Amino acid sequence: MLNKLIDIAKNSIKHHANLPFSVYSSYREQTITNVPILKPLLIFILSGKKQLGKHGVIECLSGSFVFLSNSPRIDMRNIPIQEEYFAVIIDFEYEDFLELPKSLTPYKKYVQGEINPILARALYQFMEFASIAPTEVMKFRKKEILEILYHSGYTDICNIVEPPSVSEKVQSMISENLSNDWPVELIASNLFMSTSTLRRRI
Repeated sequence: MLNKLIDIAKNSIKHHANLPFSVYSSYREQTITNVPILKPLLIFILSGKKQLGKHGVIECLSGSFVFLSNSPRIDMRNIPIQEEYFAVIIDFEYEDFLELPKSLTPYKKYVQGEINPILARALYQFMEFASIAPTEVMKFRKKEILEILYHSGYTDICNIVEPPSVSEKVQSMISENLSNDWPVELIASNLFMSTSTLRRRI
């Protein structure tokens, strides 16, 4: 099943733009330091392995996933095994988690687990459907993946998301439309605050 997931991911990226997922592939070991995580990231490792943390304390093997919270900066290593390192990445918004049951357990920086058959089928259908479905429809498919994870026993996913800070909101706003001119007055207006308040909070 992992090979099928890799094939459809590569085919989708090759033939379509503006997909609700991205892929990361490397044939050489890579070390990336101090990576900012602006949105919760669900990473499916389909080939090779990923290590997280300065000393690789978190290891994610092929056939597993790791869900990173939206707050930490983190070091990571992508390690090919036999051929390439290959991962599918889906980012989520804070609002995507609001329909999940509330949890009183402590905040988590990450959740790790195996790609079970149900999750693998859901990921395959997500990538397959992404080539034809409008953005609004794919938002529901993202939430479906969250529900599958939650009901597969990974209930801690409720605790990896925090409300975005003002700085994160500004970064997200600008990154969604890089060609736009972003005077501070427009940014403040979009965030429903004064320019002086915006300057203090970032």
